[in-house]
Amino acid sequence: QAKSGHLGGRGAGKSALTMKLLTRRLISEYDPNLEDTYSSEETVDHQPVHLRVMDAADPDTPRNCEAA
Repeated sequence: QAKSGHLGGRGAGKSALTMKLLTRRLISEYDPNLEDTYSSEETVDHQPVHLRVMDAADPDTPRNCEAA
């Protein structure tokens, strides 16, 4: 099992990198309020590896954004 964390400033592309790694596609839209953990089975050195990646929400963005 492998765990991965991506660090970087707001808008650096951490979520895009996560989705590219797991889906082999780039995302065109991003919601900084979403937080999720993704799993994928990969092969490293001919061995199966269970990869878990946590995509954390932006701590500076309010979670409950409601129009006033």
